[in-house]
Amino acid sequence: KPLFLYLAYTAAHAPLVPTETDEIPCAHIPNPWRKKFCGLVVGLDAAVGRISEAVNKNLGENSLLVFTSDNGGAPWFGGLNYPFRSGKTTPLEGGVHVPACLVDLSKQKKYFGDSGTYGGLFHVSDIFPTIVSAAGMDMATLDTLRLDGLDQTKALKNEVEFPRTSILHEMYFGSEDEFFNKNEDVVAYRKGKWKLIKHTFIRDFHWYYEPQSGRLNNTDIGWGTYVGESFIWFMELFYAPGPFDTIRDLMVHMVIHSWFQLSGDLDNILLFDISSDPGETTNLASKYPDVVSELENEIETIKSARPIQQKFWMTIDR
Repeated sequence: KPLFLYLAYTAAHAPLVPTETDEIPCAHIPNPWRKKFCGLVVGLDAAVGRISEAVNKNLGENSLLVFTSDNGGAPWFGGLNYPFRSGKTTPLEGGVHVPACLVDLSKQKKYFGDSGTYGGLFHVSDIFPTIVSAAGMDMATLDTLRLDGLDQTKALKNEVEFPRTSILHEMYFGSEDEFFNKNEDVVAYRKGKWKLIKHTFIRDFHWYYEPQSGRLNNTDIGWGTYVGESFIWFMELFYAPGPFDTIRDLMVHMVIHSWFQLSGDLDNILLFDISSDPGETTNLASKYPDVVSELENEIETIKSARPIQQKFWMTIDR
């Protein structure tokens, strides 16, 4: 009988509390947050391995495994997305470009083809139409659902060109009551090699590198990182990771990120050539205004076609 199993792990995620055994392989890492995050990944890896073994043993080769992260790592909570810029809660590549794999367990690799690295754009919404297509569902029926996702089975088997040419990474407008911060409007749209970000507030726009000590290693030249990090270290002397996690979360997202906005000077319109600049180092908006205009028009088309937006869950309805 057909079986669908969805398993959402809390790891790797704050609070950073790996088992002592899982942290042993990470002893060489000098930064404590990175070390504990590593321990969580070790535990996650072992758990996914057990699932894979169980699928092979009990379900056989007529099975597909899909693994993906929901967002980029949070550098202030042990994550790192190098060479991509920044991380979780941002529309930059460090926040939206994540590791993923689709595993075809059939001996003839009849569902996804031979192993390899996929070179096209693949959005999480593509997973559903891809796996139901591989399972033999009538695609005419699937088309009636008007899904955002695309069937990528033939592209995975190198039978056709990559079907996805664009991705809407982010779209919300605090000014239109879609977010608790009314000053926060963010849109991020990728088409081909181009990525356009229009914003009033990007939470953390820095680049992060592997720490060589207990301190974070980023491009912030102000006092924000040093003071914020010192406060967190001080509080961790008195609180366990679990009870302190809510305070830490508020400190990072409400205080440190707000400080970055006050001390930073980031253009409100950003255009990047992701094919040659995946680290998003060079803003090309002024050099290619025609590209900016084209992408802005497509963004407006997408926005006008949206259904009525539910308020962000943390918004207080007065």
